Amino acid sequence: MDRVIVLIAYPCGGKDKHSRMLIDFFKEKLESFLYIGTGEKFRNLKKSNYTSKLIEDSMKKGELLPNFLSESLVGSDLIKGFSKKKNLIINGFPRNVKQAKTLLEMMNFYQRKVDVVFIKITQKEALKRLLKRGQRLDDSIKTIKRRFKIFRKKKTSLIPFFKKNFNLIEIDGNGTSEEVHNRILMALGFYFNDLPLLR
Repeated sequence: MDRVIVLIAYPCGGKDKHSRMLIDFFKEKLESFLYIGTGEKFRNLKKSNYTSKLIEDSMKKGELLPNFLSESLVGSDLIKGFSKKKNLIINGFPRNVKQAKTLLEMMNFYQRKVDVVFIKITQKEALKRLLKRGQRLDDSIKTIKRRFKIFRKKKTSLIPFFKKNFNLIEIDGNGTSEEVHNRILMALGFYFNDLPLLR
């Protein structure tokens, strides 16, 4: 397949869940892939140094991390693990136009086209999901609302950049995980016999 799939979403939009479902999909199809999840990597950093402490403090406040952290993480993983035949799934990057320009530079270097899957939900739905799931480092009503505000502001310039430079796919994030997953697969053009596609 040799696909590059970037997942972005509003807070609590299900990026992590749908990244895992895409990983399972590629595993079932015996397709080689590289997965890069920036948020997960930052949340799982060992609290062993000054930088990790600053990252933890920023995430607790619902703030976006500096560009150099995400860009260096993604670049390092590509250098170490990417290859010509691998599919690529990126979760949580890019989050602003500067990062998107860096991603475009990266993928031009690797001569790959990019599908950006934008999972859309409302703030009301996000808060509803927040109350259902267990607490995470950056989870609270206050931080979710702050992250929504930041995302809306960044989206006004980020989405036009995606439309111009990548293949932007907008997905309704409401419904069960399976329903949303099937919408994503259909939008990406993945059709196969044993998938119960939903209409």
